[in-house]
Amino acid sequence: MRPSSPLAAATARVAGSDAFYLAAKENIQTHGGMGFTWEMDCHLFYRRAKLMAVQLGSNPHWKDRLVHLWNAQAA
Repeated sequence: MRPSSPLAAATARVAGSDAFYLAAKENIQTHGGMGFTWEMDCHLFYRRAKLMAVQLGSNPHWKDRLVHLWNAQAA
């Protein structure tokens, strides 16, 4: 394992989680405005984004871990 692998994994986790939540939230807004929220399974993706955040750790937890890894690597 390379020394930068945990740092890269934490960075990808934070960026991916933020992107998935934003996409799910915007999906609800877009399809809700058209009246097709329940027909397009938008709510399932929104719930999945929220569930993954709980199961895999919240973003503040991963951001703290990212800062800790960054400081450890800089030292």
